[in-house]
Amino acid sequence: MECPECNSRKLTLDRRTKIYKCKNCKATFDTPIKIDKMNPLTITLIATLIMMAITATLMAYLYTAVVAMKPAIYLYTPKEEKEQLKLKVKGVITTRIPFREGVSSILWDNLELKNGKIFSNDRKFDYLFYESENTIPNHENTGWVLKRQNRNLSWNRTPVDKDELSRILRDILAKYGLFENEINDFIEYWLDEDMKIFFGKDEFTFGIYLISLEELNRIFSIETVLEYPEYIRVQFLVKAIDDGQVLAEPEFPGISRSEYALHEWGMMKG
Repeated sequence: MECPECNSRKLTLDRRTKIYKCKNCKATFDTPIKIDKMNPLTITLIATLIMMAITATLMAYLYTAVVAMKPAIYLYTPKEEKEQLKLKVKGVITTRIPFREGVSSILWDNLELKNGKIFSNDRKFDYLFYESENTIPNHENTGWVLKRQNRNLSWNRTPVDKDELSRILRDILAKYGLFENEINDFIEYWLDEDMKIFFGKDEFTFGIYLISLEELNRIFSIETVLEYPEYIRVQFLVKAIDDGQVLAEPEFPGISRSEYALHEWGMMKG
């Protein structure tokens, strides 16, 4: 223990009053300072982690309007390339694969692209993956209605089963320009045995809204070293709507293909 006034360790304790007295400077106090013998770098790291935790807590409080679930980013090049991708989120990044440090932004550096695959630290990935808690995106009042009641499922008021729903989603994703392997990954994740697209609800009426590219770039900005003329980001906002509400179907964009392509798919739950 040391004196908080002069840093001397010549302390005496009055066991009756629990008051410490410094023999050097005569100061009295009830709580001495414990000497921290940790390495300064360790102290700095701990302080940084504490600040990151505080920042994450504050940002999570501010940006919990929606949760971005399973956005997956694919990168395609005609030859082997080096790449780094920086993702900035208006919120808190909760998951990232491959792992990189970061709260509201992460940098996937030292990436190697080859044959449609992403290599990082000698590991191969089909895509970069993240999840986040972020500000709610703006959207047009166009989309589709998915409803489940008494175990009966419907899409835009038309009864469907799981296979029919899969075909509908595959058709929509293809019209937005996603490749077959990406569509397969989407269906495998969202229409699995647990039907994640239900978001844990037994009965619901969901509006499914496509988020514009401009809005995605505002909330989830992406910076890369390489240029990708084919830049397709397909993320849907899913939120509860009034029963009987009808949404006009969005218009599908024209697709311009390139050997250099960045594709993304994901969903946000509002």
